[in-house]
Amino acid sequence: MRPNLKIAIIENDLNKSEVIGRMAVMYHWDIHNFRDSKEFGKIDLSDYDVVIADCSLSTMTGRDLIKSISGKTRAQMFLMSDSSSNFFEEDIDNVHINGFINKDRLNDLVDHLKYIDSKLRINKLMELETNKINNLLTENQSTSE
Repeated sequence: MRPNLKIAIIENDLNKSEVIGRMAVMYHWDIHNFRDSKEFGKIDLSDYDVVIADCSLSTMTGRDLIKSISGKTRAQMFLMSDSSSNFFEEDIDNVHINGFINKDRLNDLVDHLKYIDSKLRINKLMELETNKINNLLTENQSTSE
């Protein structure tokens, strides 16, 4: 069985987080919901493949949260907002933000996550195959000596 995509969602609206969680069950993704940056700050970032931060959190903005963790994780990071809020030019130019999600169009979120899930699985398979080839080369080299 393949490893689950592990996703952290930092979102004030627990109803929205639960809807996202229910949508993700069919893909066997492991979603953890956090209400604010303080709660999120207690986790091990290396455990997550994706971090989705709402633009308007209670203690800091999503963009500030992403900026603060960008050097500490290899996770894909998304900024999320509803249709009444706009993303700013600074968000679009931010190299730490991998994409933008409209909370009112959750199917777009699922599409983003399916793409990331596929990409990570392909990368893992390539890594495994590379290791196999390297092991074979090492064995052949040691037997020829």
